[in-house]
Amino acid sequence: MTAKQILTGAEIDQALDGPGADLLAYWRAHASATGLATKADMDPSDFPKALPGVQIVECVPPPDRFRYRLVGTREVAVRGFDPTGRPVAEGYFGSSEKVVLSNYQTVVDRAEPICIRDIFRKVNGVPVADVSLFLPLLDAAGALTVVMVYSFQEAVDADHPIWGGA
Repeated sequence: MTAKQILTGAEIDQALDGPGADLLAYWRAHASATGLATKADMDPSDFPKALPGVQIVECVPPPDRFRYRLVGTREVAVRGFDPTGRPVAEGYFGSSEKVVLSNYQTVVDRAEPICIRDIFRKVNGVPVADVSLFLPLLDAAGALTVVMVYSFQEAVDADHPIWGGA
């Protein structure tokens, strides 16, 4: 059993922790007339508290479609390995490959920030709520070529249905 929520607009602000909220505010402050920030706008020294949860994902031609270019230390730890350089399909942390790839495609298609709250069982069987902020980034030519993701994990309430039966 999994449960996925897609949050947009003001809903995003309420779902984020402090570093995630700060990163979203930073992205919004750098959004141009197109409504999107560029990759060049994002200076990691301006959001150091978010860095352990940041992933930089490049949009690439099929068959891979999305590839990790940078993965923060907390995200490496939850996976148990560093997926940098690998296609997202080989290094995701989420309920399924299909769900995770659809998250990236959704942010590319909408060309706006989205937040996904995905509740699922980790490989060890323990339920986790993964909250991921997806921020589209433009290249110098104005094409959406990168998605910056900030993720953090939360405990799942004991009365959540996912706890029933492993």
